[in-house]
Amino acid sequence: MKFRISNIENMSFKEIANIFCKSFQGYSVHLNVDENEIKNRFEREGLEKALSFVLMDENYKKVGICFNSHINNTVRCGGFGIYPEYRRKGIAQRFLEKVIKIFSERGFKEYRLEVLKDNLDAICLYKKIGFKVVGEIAVLDGKFFKNPNSEKYELDYNIFEINDSSIGLVKEFRRKVLFDDKIWECKIHNIISSDSNKGIFFYERKTCKRLSGRNLKGYMIFQGEKLTDSNIVIKDFQCYDYCCGIIFKMLGDIFENSKVQFYYIDEESNLFKYFVNSYFDIKYPQLLMKKII
Repeated sequence: MKFRISNIENMSFKEIANIFCKSFQGYSVHLNVDENEIKNRFEREGLEKALSFVLMDENYKKVGICFNSHINNTVRCGGFGIYPEYRRKGIAQRFLEKVIKIFSERGFKEYRLEVLKDNLDAICLYKKIGFKVVGEIAVLDGKFFKNPNSEKYELDYNIFEINDSSIGLVKEFRRKVLFDDKIWECKIHNIISSDSNKGIFFYERKTCKRLSGRNLKGYMIFQGEKLTDSNIVIKDFQCYDYCCGIIFKMLGDIFENSKVQFYYIDEESNLFKYFVNSYFDIKYPQLLMKKII
Protein backbone atom coordinates (compact mmCIF):
# COMPACT_ATOMS: atom_id res chain seq x y z
CA MET A 1 0.00 0.00 0.00
CA LYS A 2 1.30 3.43 -0.95
CA PHE A 3 1.31 6.32 1.51
CA ARG A 4 2.05 9.99 1.25
CA ILE A 5 2.58 12.78 3.76
CA SER A 6 1.75 16.45 3.77
CA ASN A 7 2.21 19.25 6.27
CA ILE A 8 -0.87 20.43 8.15
CA GLU A 9 -0.37 24.13 7.47
CA ASN A 10 -3.74 24.55 5.76
CA MET A 11 -5.74 22.28 8.07
CA SER A 12 -8.12 23.59 10.74
CA PHE A 13 -7.50 22.80 14.39
CA LYS A 14 -10.81 20.95 14.42
CA GLU A 15 -9.60 18.54 11.75
CA ILE A 16 -6.19 18.24 13.40
CA ALA A 17 -7.81 17.40 16.75
CA ASN A 18 -9.94 14.71 15.12
CA ILE A 19 -6.93 13.04 13.48
CA PHE A 20 -4.89 13.34 16.68
CA CYS A 21 -7.56 11.62 18.79
CA LYS A 22 -7.91 8.73 16.31
CA SER A 23 -4.12 8.39 16.07
CA PHE A 24 -3.85 7.92 19.85
CA GLN A 25 -6.77 5.55 20.40
CA GLY A 26 -5.79 2.86 22.89
CA TYR A 27 -2.87 4.91 24.17
CA SER A 28 -2.01 4.36 27.85
CA VAL A 29 -2.71 8.04 28.61
CA HIS A 30 -6.13 9.47 27.74
CA LEU A 31 -5.69 11.96 24.88
CA ASN A 32 -9.22 12.85 23.81
CA VAL A 33 -8.87 16.56 23.02
CA ASP A 34 -10.92 19.14 21.15
CA GLU A 35 -9.85 21.86 18.72
CA ASN A 36 -9.34 24.49 21.44
CA GLU A 37 -7.08 22.19 23.43
CA ILE A 38 -5.02 21.41 20.34
CA LYS A 39 -4.77 25.10 19.47
CA ASN A 40 -3.67 25.93 23.02
CA ARG A 41 -1.12 23.15 22.89
CA PHE A 42 0.36 24.49 19.68
CA GLU A 43 0.66 27.94 21.24
CA ARG A 44 1.97 26.72 24.59
CA GLU A 45 4.59 24.33 23.21
CA GLY A 46 5.54 26.33 20.15
CA LEU A 47 4.41 23.57 17.78
CA GLU A 48 4.53 24.53 14.12
CA LYS A 49 2.01 23.55 11.49
CA ALA A 50 4.60 23.98 8.74
CA LEU A 51 6.82 21.35 10.43
CA SER A 52 3.99 18.98 11.38
CA PHE A 53 2.70 16.28 9.06
CA VAL A 54 -0.31 14.09 8.37
CA LEU A 55 -0.04 10.58 6.90
CA MET A 56 -2.47 9.64 4.10
CA ASP A 57 -3.14 6.39 2.28
CA GLU A 58 -3.40 6.08 -1.52
CA ASN A 59 -7.00 7.32 -1.36
CA TYR A 60 -5.95 10.40 0.60
CA LYS A 61 -7.55 9.10 3.78
CA LYS A 62 -5.72 10.61 6.76
CA VAL A 63 -4.39 7.85 9.01
CA GLY A 64 -1.70 9.40 11.22
CA ILE A 65 -0.12 12.59 12.46
CA CYS A 66 3.21 13.96 13.68
CA PHE A 67 3.53 17.29 15.54
CA ASN A 68 6.88 19.10 15.60
CA SER A 69 8.63 22.28 16.67
CA HIS A 70 12.22 23.41 16.32
CA ILE A 71 14.92 25.35 18.12
CA ASN A 72 18.00 26.19 16.07
CA ASN A 73 19.05 22.94 14.35
CA THR A 74 17.04 20.64 16.61
CA VAL A 75 13.51 19.38 15.89
CA ARG A 76 11.34 18.19 18.78
CA CYS A 77 8.41 15.84 18.29
CA GLY A 78 5.28 16.95 20.11
CA GLY A 79 3.17 13.90 19.28
CA PHE A 80 3.40 10.98 16.87
CA GLY A 81 0.72 8.36 16.22
CA ILE A 82 -1.24 6.43 13.58
CA TYR A 83 -4.71 4.91 13.49
CA PRO A 84 -5.04 1.54 15.29
CA GLU A 85 -5.82 -0.46 12.14
CA TYR A 86 -2.53 0.65 10.54
CA ARG A 87 -0.27 -0.28 13.46
CA ARG A 88 2.19 -3.21 13.54
CA LYS A 89 2.53 -3.14 9.76
CA GLY A 90 5.72 -1.12 9.43
CA ILE A 91 3.74 1.97 8.44
CA ALA A 92 4.70 4.02 11.50
CA GLN A 93 8.37 3.38 10.80
CA ARG A 94 8.05 4.49 7.19
CA PHE A 95 6.13 7.59 8.28
CA LEU A 96 8.69 8.67 10.86
CA GLU A 97 11.66 7.90 8.63
CA LYS A 98 10.12 10.07 5.90
CA VAL A 99 9.55 12.93 8.37
CA ILE A 100 13.15 12.70 9.58
CA LYS A 101 14.43 12.62 5.98
CA ILE A 102 12.56 15.85 5.24
CA PHE A 103 14.14 17.56 8.23
CA SER A 104 17.59 16.28 7.28
CA GLU A 105 17.19 17.65 3.77
CA ARG A 106 16.21 21.01 5.27
CA GLY A 107 19.45 21.19 7.24
CA PHE A 108 18.33 20.14 10.71
CA LYS A 109 20.88 18.11 12.68
CA GLU A 110 18.96 16.41 15.46
CA TYR A 111 15.50 14.99 16.20
CA ARG A 112 14.23 14.55 19.78
CA LEU A 113 11.17 12.97 21.31
CA GLU A 114 9.74 11.65 24.57
CA VAL A 115 8.09 8.27 25.08
CA LEU A 116 6.44 6.60 28.06
CA LYS A 117 8.62 3.88 29.54
CA ASP A 118 5.81 1.33 29.32
CA ASN A 119 5.26 2.00 25.60
CA LEU A 120 7.61 -0.81 24.59
CA ASP A 121 6.44 -1.01 20.98
CA ALA A 122 7.24 2.66 20.41
CA ILE A 123 10.60 2.39 22.17
CA CYS A 124 11.54 -0.58 19.97
CA LEU A 125 10.48 1.37 16.88
CA TYR A 126 12.55 4.42 17.81
CA LYS A 127 15.63 2.33 18.61
CA LYS A 128 15.23 0.48 15.32
CA ILE A 129 15.29 3.81 13.49
CA GLY A 130 18.42 4.86 15.39
CA PHE A 131 17.23 6.85 18.41
CA LYS A 132 19.32 6.74 21.60
CA VAL A 133 18.11 7.25 25.17
CA VAL A 134 19.62 10.47 26.59
CA GLY A 135 17.66 10.89 29.82
CA GLU A 136 14.55 10.20 31.86
CA ILE A 137 11.79 12.50 33.09
CA ALA A 138 8.54 12.11 35.01
CA VAL A 139 5.50 13.94 36.33
CA LEU A 140 5.67 14.48 40.08
CA ASP A 141 2.43 14.73 42.03
CA GLY A 142 2.15 15.72 45.68
CA LYS A 143 1.50 18.37 48.30
CA PHE A 144 3.73 20.94 49.94
CA PHE A 145 3.21 21.23 53.67
CA LYS A 146 4.16 24.15 55.88
CA ASN A 147 7.89 24.85 55.73
CA PRO A 148 9.26 25.61 59.24
CA ASN A 149 12.28 27.42 57.78
CA SER A 150 10.37 29.75 55.48
CA GLU A 151 10.66 32.84 57.65
CA LYS A 152 14.42 33.18 57.16
CA TYR A 153 14.02 33.86 53.43
CA GLU A 154 11.99 37.07 53.88
CA LEU A 155 10.27 36.68 50.53
CA ASP A 156 9.28 39.74 48.58
CA TYR A 157 6.68 39.26 45.84
CA ASN A 158 6.54 41.80 43.04
CA ILE A 159 4.15 41.60 40.10
CA PHE A 160 5.36 42.90 36.74
CA GLU A 161 3.41 43.59 33.60
CA ILE A 162 4.35 41.44 30.61
CA ASN A 163 7.12 43.19 28.72
CA ASP A 164 8.29 42.01 25.31
CA SER A 165 11.71 43.59 25.82
CA SER A 166 12.47 41.03 28.54
CA ILE A 167 12.25 37.92 26.34
CA GLY A 168 16.04 37.85 26.02
CA LEU A 169 16.52 37.40 29.76
CA VAL A 170 14.27 34.36 29.84
CA LYS A 171 15.91 32.81 26.79
CA GLU A 172 19.37 33.40 28.23
CA PHE A 173 18.38 31.69 31.47
CA ARG A 174 16.87 28.75 29.64
CA ARG A 175 20.12 28.19 27.75
CA LYS A 176 22.14 28.13 30.96
CA VAL A 177 20.23 25.71 33.18
CA LEU A 178 22.19 22.50 33.54
CA PHE A 179 19.60 20.11 32.10
CA ASP A 180 18.07 22.56 29.66
CA ASP A 181 18.94 20.39 26.67
CA LYS A 182 17.00 17.45 28.08
CA ILE A 183 13.58 18.91 28.74
CA TRP A 184 10.79 20.15 26.57
CA GLU A 185 11.16 23.69 25.22
CA CYS A 186 7.76 25.32 25.49
CA LYS A 187 7.11 28.56 23.65
CA ILE A 188 7.69 31.55 25.91
CA HIS A 189 4.39 33.31 26.65
CA ASN A 190 5.49 34.98 29.84
CA ILE A 191 8.13 37.56 30.45
CA ILE A 192 10.31 38.27 33.47
CA SER A 193 11.33 41.78 34.50
CA SER A 194 14.93 42.44 33.46
CA ASP A 195 15.81 44.86 36.28
CA SER A 196 17.88 42.21 38.09
CA ASN A 197 20.02 39.24 37.11
CA LYS A 198 19.48 37.53 40.46
CA GLY A 199 16.46 36.05 42.14
CA ILE A 200 14.02 33.24 41.65
CA PHE A 201 11.50 33.80 38.91
CA PHE A 202 7.92 32.61 38.67
CA TYR A 203 5.85 33.27 35.58
CA GLU A 204 2.41 32.25 34.47
CA ARG A 205 0.12 33.08 31.59
CA LYS A 206 -1.15 36.53 32.54
CA THR A 207 1.02 37.73 35.39
CA CYS A 208 4.71 37.62 36.16
CA LYS A 209 6.22 37.52 39.63
CA ARG A 210 9.81 37.96 40.69
CA LEU A 211 10.63 36.23 43.93
CA SER A 212 13.69 37.56 45.70
CA GLY A 213 15.01 37.30 49.23
CA ARG A 214 18.06 37.27 51.42
CA ASN A 215 20.59 34.49 50.83
CA LEU A 216 18.97 33.39 47.57
CA LYS A 217 21.44 32.68 44.78
CA GLY A 218 19.42 30.29 42.65
CA TYR A 219 17.08 30.73 39.75
CA MET A 220 14.01 28.99 38.45
CA ILE A 221 11.34 29.68 35.88
CA PHE A 222 8.18 27.78 35.16
CA GLN A 223 4.77 28.04 33.59
CA GLY A 224 1.89 27.60 36.02
CA GLU A 225 -1.82 26.96 35.73
CA LYS A 226 -4.07 27.27 38.78
CA LEU A 227 -6.90 24.75 38.44
CA THR A 228 -8.40 25.55 41.86
CA ASP A 229 -7.18 27.37 44.98
CA SER A 230 -5.45 24.18 46.13
CA ASN A 231 -4.71 22.40 42.85
CA ILE A 232 -1.93 23.69 40.60
CA VAL A 233 -0.16 22.36 37.51
CA ILE A 234 3.42 23.45 36.79
CA LYS A 235 4.85 22.96 33.31
CA ASP A 236 8.20 23.64 31.68
CA PHE A 237 10.00 23.86 35.04
CA GLN A 238 13.70 24.71 34.87
CA CYS A 239 16.23 25.61 37.53
CA TYR A 240 19.91 25.55 38.38
CA ASP A 241 20.50 22.13 39.89
CA TYR A 242 23.30 23.23 42.21
CA CYS A 243 20.92 25.18 44.47
CA CYS A 244 18.00 22.74 44.43
CA GLY A 245 17.78 22.63 48.26
CA ILE A 246 16.96 26.32 48.42
CA ILE A 247 14.66 26.03 45.42
CA PHE A 248 12.69 23.16 46.95
CA LYS A 249 12.15 25.20 50.13
CA MET A 250 11.05 28.13 48.01
CA LEU A 251 8.55 25.96 46.20
CA GLY A 252 7.20 24.91 49.58
CA ASP A 253 6.74 28.56 50.53
CA ILE A 254 5.01 29.42 47.27
CA PHE A 255 2.69 26.41 47.17
CA GLU A 256 2.21 25.71 50.89
CA ASN A 257 -0.77 23.37 51.51
CA SER A 258 -1.43 23.09 47.77
CA LYS A 259 -1.58 19.95 45.65
CA VAL A 260 0.88 20.40 42.79
CA GLN A 261 1.77 18.45 39.65
CA PHE A 262 5.12 19.15 37.98
CA TYR A 263 5.57 18.42 34.24
CA TYR A 264 8.43 17.36 33.85
CA ILE A 265 11.34 16.90 36.25
CA ASP A 266 14.60 15.31 35.12
CA GLU A 267 15.09 12.09 37.07
CA GLU A 268 18.85 12.65 37.08
CA SER A 269 18.57 16.04 38.76
CA ASN A 270 19.16 16.58 42.46
CA LEU A 271 15.80 18.33 42.68
CA PHE A 272 14.04 15.10 41.68
CA LYS A 273 15.45 13.44 44.82
CA TYR A 274 13.96 16.17 47.01
CA PHE A 275 10.52 15.53 45.55
CA VAL A 276 10.75 11.77 45.97
CA ASN A 277 12.06 12.09 49.55
CA SER A 278 9.07 14.33 50.30
CA TYR A 279 6.65 11.60 49.22
CA PHE A 280 5.68 13.04 45.84
CA ASP A 281 4.29 10.35 43.56
CA ILE A 282 6.10 9.57 40.30
CA LYS A 283 3.72 9.46 37.34
CA TYR A 284 4.15 8.94 33.60
CA PRO A 285 7.91 8.16 33.64
CA GLN A 286 9.31 8.82 30.18
CA LEU A 287 12.48 8.31 28.20
CA LEU A 288 14.07 11.20 26.36
CA MET A 289 15.44 10.01 23.02
CA LYS A 290 17.32 11.66 20.20
CA LYS A 291 18.66 10.83 16.76
CA ILE A 292 21.40 12.63 14.88
CA ILE A 293 20.10 13.28 11.36
